[in-house]
Amino acid sequence: MSVAACPSEGSVLLASPLGTLASIRANGRILMQCVRTDAGTRIADLAEAGGYRVKFPATVGDALGAVILNTGGGVAGGDEVAIDITAEAGADVTVSTATAERVYRSLEQPTGINVRLTAASGAVLGWLPQPTIFFSGARLVRQIDADVSTNARLLIAEATVFGRTASGERMGPGLFRDDWRIRRDGRLLFAEATRLDGEIGAILARPAVARSANATAMLVYVAPDAEDVRDALRAALAGCAGLHGVSTWRGMLVLRSLADGLEQIQSTLQRAVEVLTRSPAPHVWYC
Repeated sequence: MSVAACPSEGSVLLASPLGTLASIRANGRILMQCVRTDAGTRIADLAEAGGYRVKFPATVGDALGAVILNTGGGVAGGDEVAIDITAEAGADVTVSTATAERVYRSLEQPTGINVRLTAASGAVLGWLPQPTIFFSGARLVRQIDADVSTNARLLIAEATVFGRTASGERMGPGLFRDDWRIRRDGRLLFAEATRLDGEIGAILARPAVARSANATAMLVYVAPDAEDVRDALRAALAGCAGLHGVSTWRGMLVLRSLADGLEQIQSTLQRAVEVLTRSPAPHVWYC
């Protein structure tokens, strides 16, 4: 890549700013494979690229806790992030993120985030990132694909906050596409697609969309006991701020939540994770 070396060459950069920015965008990758050993769950394979790193701050019993760091401090238009996590037979791993992921304003190209999760026979896999903070003008296309064995446990929880509420920012134009596909033994079990395109703040204000809530969350729990814990989760969320809906079917539990701001939506997910796992949420959530 070449850049202007003197002021006379500056017109080349100004003529095509989008092309210049596109050439320096990030391409983050994490590939992690976890296996069960006599000493507990351990890493069998790990690849990191594009400013994304994985740390392992603690283990609890046989379980492994992993934390993903984005050294770039956020993502913007044209960035591509791919996360691929596999829990092999009997492995027990929970993956979170060091901080909330910030999606900044995009000039043209959307940010792409693709998450691939695989839980083999008898495995326990948790994908529990901290919330995504969506700046006004951001454009994000996210895909979550998971495959879980019949006797495995899979827990996915994603929260999104629209606008920097602490700074008084209200959402303007943007794009948010969020597609989830979960399969059990290769057969489609759950599919959901969300598309907010245009004036996102105005869309969220509609009664049939979000009733002006600016924070949303979805949690999916696929496990042999998923339907048995529905009532306990409903009772636990009764005191949490916001609106919550819990449904179960075909060995799966789905929680959808609406709230006002980061603190409320994260408190809801913390309580839900504690009930479903019978243990605290990832330590980084409380830092």
